[in-house]
Amino acid sequence: MRQMSWGDSRANCLAFGADMVSILDSAENDFIYQQTKNVSATSKFWIGLIRKKTTIDPKKGWVWSDGSDFTNSQWRQGEPNNYGKVHENCAELFKDGNKARWNDNNCANSFSSICKKNKVNASQECSKDWKEFSASCYFIPYIQAREMSWEDSRTNCLGYGADLVSILDSNEVDFVHKEINKLGKYSKYNFWIGLLRNKTKKNAWIWSDGNKLTNPQWIKNEPSNTDMIENCASLSAYGNWTEWNDVHCAYLYSSVCKKEKGTQECPNGWKKYNNACYFFVIPKKVIRKMSWEDSRAVCLGHGADMVSILDSSEVEFVHGQTNTDALKNYKFWIGLIRKEKTCDDKDGWIWSDGNKFTNPRQWKENEPNSCQEKCTEFIGSSRKWNDNNCTKTFASICKRTKGNLQNAGIRVS
Repeated sequence: MRQMSWGDSRANCLAFGADMVSILDSAENDFIYQQTKNVSATSKFWIGLIRKKTTIDPKKGWVWSDGSDFTNSQWRQGEPNNYGKVHENCAELFKDGNKARWNDNNCANSFSSICKKNKVNASQECSKDWKEFSASCYFIPYIQAREMSWEDSRTNCLGYGADLVSILDSNEVDFVHKEINKLGKYSKYNFWIGLLRNKTKKNAWIWSDGNKLTNPQWIKNEPSNTDMIENCASLSAYGNWTEWNDVHCAYLYSSVCKKEKGTQECPNGWKKYNNACYFFVIPKKVIRKMSWEDSRAVCLGHGADMVSILDSSEVEFVHGQTNTDALKNYKFWIGLIRKEKTCDDKDGWIWSDGNKFTNPRQWKENEPNSCQEKCTEFIGSSRKWNDNNCTKTFASICKRTKGNLQNAGIRVS
């Protein structure tokens, strides 16, 4: 993947349901060195360490973006130094002899990066750090360093196979209130919930996980839609009561995630068809249009691969999902790639997930037509495929077998 600024690198990690890597002890630092040592000696990698408080001392104010405690620093000798007073507020990792060391640098510089996320527990119980209530599990990424917009927060929850919380009755209101109050000083934060304004119906609100809105807990005289831009809902849990307020979706808040206990056939945000789950990676604030390679990296980060379309019924399913008013003008990368160099442009095509290439009738007329165009786009409005340059940037489609939850870990981008 391309080198990016620290902010863009973190957005990329969040798109995987991960965060920038936190390195919590010397063993983890050594592990990362082993993963990166064969890369060019001049390569630098953004990590999740960021200076959130500006102080005279450049060694103070550092936090991990995923909320982990900052311990066991691995700074290079003389670092961090905020060299030249150019606001070196982000940390890079690089190879220093036979060790991985850290240096502070300008967050706008473009480097490679490393993502990290916790393993997913597919048992009938809630995963570690998730709280159980009724038939659901709840997770609160509450540390200030992880405050995000509504959309980024939902992307983060979806990466866990969850969604932003829907609060459906008074018992669930009380449960969420108590869990937030357990956070001590962090309980005074605002928290994103999954409620957003349904723009197709006046004054209507819906839960992002598809549940109907019941038992609303709005602050008096809310929602007010001040300046006509307050389309997302936040929760505050001050004292003995919980209150909701409509606010601008770009505000940076903490959040609450929720998912059903046990193995889900398909995580929230994925579409089910036959024995597979599909994720349509539509360009948004966090997930940009991407090259074929970058698109596949996103799919792999979700424990999936680029979609393989194996028969005419699957063609119709994908067409139905993409031929909508919102999506029909997009082009989508799919997992078909030409691995063999032949004189015939129609030879050498394989699916990236290992499936055999069948159903070649889906090519657009007179396609494929170029030896240089080695990747395949799906045109939603026509059901047809076209070969194209792999560096072009499109939307994309991921696919994985139902219940195949990704064991998370560290990803080098």
